[in-house]
Amino acid sequence: MLLEQAHSADFWREAASKPAYKGLVDEVLYNYEQLCSAPIAALPYSDYMLFYQNGSRKEYEQLYFDRRGRLSNSALAALLFPEEPKYLKELQNVIWAICDEFAWAVPAHVSHVSELDACNIDLFCAETGFALSEIYSLLGHRLDPLVAERLRDNVQRRIIDVFRARTFGWENAENNWAAVCSGSVGAAFMYMAPELFLEVKPRIHSAMEAFLRSYKADGVCREGLIYWYYGFGFFAAYADLLRQFTGGAEDFFAREKVEVIASFQQKMFLQADVAVSFADGFQDASFSIGLAHFLVRMYPLTVFPLPEKYRLDYRKGNGDHCHRWALSFRSFCWFDPTLAAECVKVDAFCYLEESAWVIARKERYALAAKAGDNDEPHNHNDVGSFILAADGRQVLCDLGAPEYVHAYFDAAKRYDFLCASSKGHSVPIAGGQYQKAGAQFSGEILSADSKQICMELAPAYGLEELTSLTRTIDFEEAAVRLTDKYAFAEQGLPIIERFVTQIEPTFKNGRLFAGDVELVFDAAACTVSVTPEVYSRHDAVPVTAYLIDFILQADAEQFSVTFLL
Repeated sequence: MLLEQAHSADFWREAASKPAYKGLVDEVLYNYEQLCSAPIAALPYSDYMLFYQNGSRKEYEQLYFDRRGRLSNSALAALLFPEEPKYLKELQNVIWAICDEFAWAVPAHVSHVSELDACNIDLFCAETGFALSEIYSLLGHRLDPLVAERLRDNVQRRIIDVFRARTFGWENAENNWAAVCSGSVGAAFMYMAPELFLEVKPRIHSAMEAFLRSYKADGVCREGLIYWYYGFGFFAAYADLLRQFTGGAEDFFAREKVEVIASFQQKMFLQADVAVSFADGFQDASFSIGLAHFLVRMYPLTVFPLPEKYRLDYRKGNGDHCHRWALSFRSFCWFDPTLAAECVKVDAFCYLEESAWVIARKERYALAAKAGDNDEPHNHNDVGSFILAADGRQVLCDLGAPEYVHAYFDAAKRYDFLCASSKGHSVPIAGGQYQKAGAQFSGEILSADSKQICMELAPAYGLEELTSLTRTIDFEEAAVRLTDKYAFAEQGLPIIERFVTQIEPTFKNGRLFAGDVELVFDAAACTVSVTPEVYSRHDAVPVTAYLIDFILQADAEQFSVTFLL
C-alpha cells in the first residue's frame, strides 16, 4: 500500500486532535470556509476563450484553481473529520464538477480550442489526475459508487489512455514541466493502473532525467525558488511513491545530485522572511512544511529544519494559489512534529559557482548577486543584477515573476515586460541599450569570497564598443560598496547606472535614501532621476517599482555608490 500511514484512520484522528498539527488543520478549515461556502461556479466558455482573445489567464484560471482548492480541502477535511457528512458531500460534488470539465488542461497551455486539446496533458491536467487518483486511494471506499466510477473513468480517459497513445513535449523538457507532468502521470498509473506502470516507466524516468539535467552540479533552480518548490516538490512526491511501489529497489534519493538540490531552499533565505527572487521567483521566503520535513529526514546532515512561522499558509495570504493537492496532502503525511526550528540555519557566504550565484549575509543585511547568461529557464535579462535585503525586506530588489499573460511567454514580447527586461533590474544601461536575450549574452564571476565579488558584464550587452564592464561589490559590516568600471574600443558610450526598488526613494537635505538605506555617491559626477513604473505582480495586483538612475558624464570610466545600512 502506498503511503500506508495516510490510509490509517488513527493517523487522521491524531492529526485532527494533536496540538502540533493545529496550524495545518486550521488552515484546511479556513480554506474550506473560504472556498466551499458558495455553490461551485461554472467554468464559462467566455472565460475559457479570453486567453485566445486578449491573452488574459486570470479569469478562467481563478475559477479553475478554486475548484482544485475545493477538491483538496474537502478531501482533507473528510479525512480529518469523517463523522462530518458535509465534507464528503462537498468532495463528491467537486469531483463530479471536475469530471464535467471540457478539459483539465488550461487554455494557456494549448495552442487552440479543439477536442484534441481536451485530451492534452499539461501541468494542471496531470496534477488533477494525480489528485483524483490519490484521493480515490484514500477515500474511494466512502464515495458513492457512481462518483467513484466517474472518477476512475475520467482518470483512465484523460491520463492513462492519452499518455499511452500520445507523446508530449514536456517528456524532454529540462524544466519543472518534466517533473510535474511525468511525476503526476506516473503516480496516476501507480494508483489506478499499476499493471501498466512498467510499460510507461521508461518514459516517466526519461522525463525525470531531463528535469534533473535542468539543475547544474550546484543544485540551483535557475527558474526561481518557487519553481524549486513546484518541480522538486512533485519530483519528491513521485520518487517517494516509486520507492514504495518498488519496495526500495528504485530510489532517486540515493543520488548525490538530488541531495544537493534538496538543500537549495535553505540557501535562498536572505533574511528570515526574505528570499532570493531571481528569475520568476517571489520575494517572500515561504516554504512547504511537509516537503521541508521530508527532505530533513532524507538528508539530516545537509538539509535543516525551517521555522514553521515561515511556511506557506493561506491564512497569511501566501498559500499556493493553485491549491496543489500533492503537496497540501503531504504537509500532513510528511509532517514531523519533532522538527522544531527557531531560526533559519544558513551559511554566511555561499558561492554557487556553476550557476554564478553568490549570497552573502551580514548581521545587518544580506545580498545576492548573479552573472550567468540571458537564456536561462524562466529567463530574465539580469546578468550582474543583485538584491540587497535589510530590515526584513528587499531594499534593492529583484521584482521576480510578473502576471502571467500570453505575451510574457512570447519570445518577441517577453522583454517588453519590466520584470524580464534588464530595464527592471539593477544593472547599467550602456549606450542607451538594455541587455540582450540569448545564451551568448552572458556574464562571468571573476572572483568571489566573503569580502568581495567581481563580475564581468560586458558580453550581456552585445556592443562592440563596450569591451569591458566590471562590477565589484565589497561587503562591509554596515555598508555595501559597488564599483563599476568601463572600457571602450574607441570613444566612450553614455552610461546610466540603474537601481531598482519598491520603496519610494526620498531626498533628505540632499541625501538619497531607499527606506533607511542611504545611497552615497559623487553628486558632481552624475545627475540623479527617479522614475516610478507600475507593473502587474504575479497575482495580477498592480504595484510600483522605482527606477533610480545615475546619469553619468559622457567621459565616465567608472561609477561608485555605497549603500549605508
